[in-house]
Amino acid sequence: MNTLVNFQSAQPSKTGQFSIGVNTAAHAEWSVYAEAVEKGKPFTVYIDKDTIKYNGKHSAEIWTMFDFPKGRMGIVIGDTTPFTLVKLEKYYCSTRLIEDVYTETFSGSMGRGETIIKLSSPTAPVPIVPNSKEDSTLKLLCK
Repeated sequence: MNTLVNFQSAQPSKTGQFSIGVNTAAHAEWSVYAEAVEKGKPFTVYIDKDTIKYNGKHSAEIWTMFDFPKGRMGIVIGDTTPFTLVKLEKYYCSTRLIEDVYTETFSGSMGRGETIIKLSSPTAPVPIVPNSKEDSTLKLLCK
């Protein structure tokens, strides 16, 4: 089952809908944003700048993908190790908070494979840790 998501980018000519489902990564123009290591395993963080949505000066949303080419270490959902995590993140500029609006985890790298888990209920906003990936994204979005 796919979910249609409306988006409006910072570029007025790019508005519309895209489908979230097994092919989420195919509907995005991912750009490498950061390289990192978790529990000794490298992973890459991608963002889709075309999907940035500003809600006035107070908040902004962006699609982010975390790709773990060797699987996410120590995490097993059911009997499957996730390789990709795709999230719609909402950043609150003045209060320096972040919430996950939507999260989908895939069994394959770069959003390929089967959906392992899909969470469409927003999380509670949490403080952004200084000098983190989220802190860098906040600075990118909330200039």
